[in-house]
Amino acid sequence: MAKRKAAAPATVEQWHETFRNSLFYWTGLLEDRYNQLFVQAMRPQRVTVSRYRTLAILMEIADLTVNELARHSSIERSALSRLLDQMEREALIVRRPSRADGRALEIRITPKGRAAFLAMRPVRRAVLRRATEGIAPGEIERMRTVIQLMLHNLDDARPARKRGGL
Repeated sequence: MAKRKAAAPATVEQWHETFRNSLFYWTGLLEDRYNQLFVQAMRPQRVTVSRYRTLAILMEIADLTVNELARHSSIERSALSRLLDQMEREALIVRRPSRADGRALEIRITPKGRAAFLAMRPVRRAVLRRATEGIAPGEIERMRTVIQLMLHNLDDARPARKRGGL
């Protein structure tokens, strides 16, 4: 006898009644699996997801403060500070006083950091290709757009619409 496919929840609230219905459970599981496969492949180089993520962000955005980098990377600030200390000792990044605010430090990737990132990127892309195999580019783009909209909704400072909401 064939298994019956579970009916889709009727309301957004029902999406979180069980872990199997939770969008955040599934996106978290997806990211965890993606990161596990990446770290396994990079084990000989002792690469971590936090190190990769930090370098990837600094490849795109220069002169970030620690707070800005923490927000972009989702790495807790104290853990990020320790990672940056290590990366600076390894000459992957440099920190210098901010031009806008002399009390803050700006972080910039070095040529050695760029080379380290470029060595990691093919592995990350291979895991991504595996994850997206058989999925149309339009579906992937739509998923990215929906996730960005959800993130925007969570970051939006306006008051919650429903009483008792966040």
